[in-house]
Amino acid sequence: MQAVLTGLCAHLRTEGVTLVESWPDSEEGPEEWRLGFSVLPTPLGGLKAGRDLTALAGRLARFRPETVMLHFPTGQALYFAALKPLFGYRLVLCFHGSDLLAPRPMVRRVLPALMRRADAVSVVSEPLRAAAHHLCTQARVRLVENGIDTAFWGAETGTPADPAGLVVAAGRLQP
Repeated sequence: MQAVLTGLCAHLRTEGVTLVESWPDSEEGPEEWRLGFSVLPTPLGGLKAGRDLTALAGRLARFRPETVMLHFPTGQALYFAALKPLFGYRLVLCFHGSDLLAPRPMVRRVLPALMRRADAVSVVSEPLRAAAHHLCTQARVRLVENGIDTAFWGAETGTPADPAGLVVAAGRLQP
């Protein structure tokens, strides 16, 4: 998925689109998993959250995005939701499975507020669409089967050379 997005970003830049890429996860996985956000908040955690929110606001002030798309939203998505009114961007959330059906404890706590603040929600299956409808209005949820918009990514002729061989998979496996 990262290679596809990197290629898409490179192509969009040749078309004159200004993009800012951010790949926050390190080799060890998403930061929430390493820091253990599933435990009760501490005073030090609150200070770190304030520092991180201020740093993100500084980046957003420099780049002034029109749209922020969060692919596989984590607890940090709440920062983007909180700053949305200040910077006026559209917030798009893309869910792929466990991030909506069985989120980490910290994300589970903020998911209802996050979904209410999203301008659009993308899901990859009918069960995810049903779960999303419980948290936000149906009009904002778009189903993209298996996460691949075949009309956009398909062959220019509209028909793959070998329909039986058309398999695309992207994902992240973590404990």
